[in-house]
Amino acid sequence: MLSACSIQGIFEKQDVSTQFEIVKRRVIEKHKVPQGIPDGEFSGSDSSYGRTFKTFVKHGYIDKYFDIYHPNGKLHSHTVLVDGIAQGWSFGYTPEGILRTKLLYKDGAVIEIILLDEKGNVIQHIKQKEG
Repeated sequence: MLSACSIQGIFEKQDVSTQFEIVKRRVIEKHKVPQGIPDGEFSGSDSSYGRTFKTFVKHGYIDKYFDIYHPNGKLHSHTVLVDGIAQGWSFGYTPEGILRTKLLYKDGAVIEIILLDEKGNVIQHIKQKEG
C-alpha cells in the first residue's frame, strides 16, 4: 500500500511533470488478507521498517481504513478505504507527528498530491488533469 509519506522521496529528484505520472500509476486495489483472519479490527507489523499497522477486515479484505505507525508509535499515514479501495484523502506524517503529505484517491488511484513543509506551508500541489 502506498502511504502518503512514502511518496516524498519520489518528488525530490524529478520535475513536477513526471512526478504525478509516477505516483498516479500506483493504484491501491482491494487487498485480500490471509485465510482465517476474522472480520473486525486487525493489526500487525512490518519487521523490515519497524512499523505497525491497524485496519479493519471485512469479508476477507482490508476495509474502512489502513493506518501505519512509525516505530515510535506515532501515526505515519492514514488512508480511508471504501469497499477495500482507497477513496478520499490520505495523510502522511513524520515520526514527530508533523503532517507532510496529502494524497487524494479516487477509486484507488491518486488524483491529487499536496506536499507540505514543517510549518504546514504547501511546497507542491499537483492535480491530475481533467479529461
